[in-house]
Amino acid sequence: MADEQDSSQTEKIDPIKEKVIVIAEDDPGTGKLLQDILSKTGFEVILTTDGKEALKEIKTSDPRVIIADVIMPEMDGFDLFKELRKDKKTAVIPFFVISIRKNMEESFMGLGVDGFMAKPIQTENFLEQITALAKRPRREPEPETGESSGDKKEDAPAEESPEKPEEKKEDKEAD
Repeated sequence: MADEQDSSQTEKIDPIKEKVIVIAEDDPGTGKLLQDILSKTGFEVILTTDGKEALKEIKTSDPRVIIADVIMPEMDGFDLFKELRKDKKTAVIPFFVISIRKNMEESFMGLGVDGFMAKPIQTENFLEQITALAKRPRREPEPETGESSGDKKEDAPAEESPEKPEEKKEDKEAD
């Protein structure tokens, strides 16, 4: 019994208490690269290959950060983001988008994602951004209150489904 207690108290003290990150990336090379970068820093990474699989893992693992590619089979990054925002528990998890389409950053940021990075990934910048998101205090789910108006929530923007960001063809060749 004393051994169990000692081993739990000798763990490193880290400002990031929950170290699980879920990555939804259908390209095996990119997924492995991101997993390696984050694992070396001490994160536990759950790597999935599409949004549907990621959604299942997110609901069971309660990750600190979610990283998603935009274009994936089954469920793309946009639809994954929409699904997560419907649930109060998952809506508060930082959501970081990665995409080959550099021109989609403004659209995704306008929807409320917590970060965006175009591929190819710049390792140091990526790690800085993900670590900052992981260290950020977790937002509390917004309570459902109807006390002030006494009626249904008629002005709740979360009820409306945001439109999928469109890519700008002229920006595709921009770099």
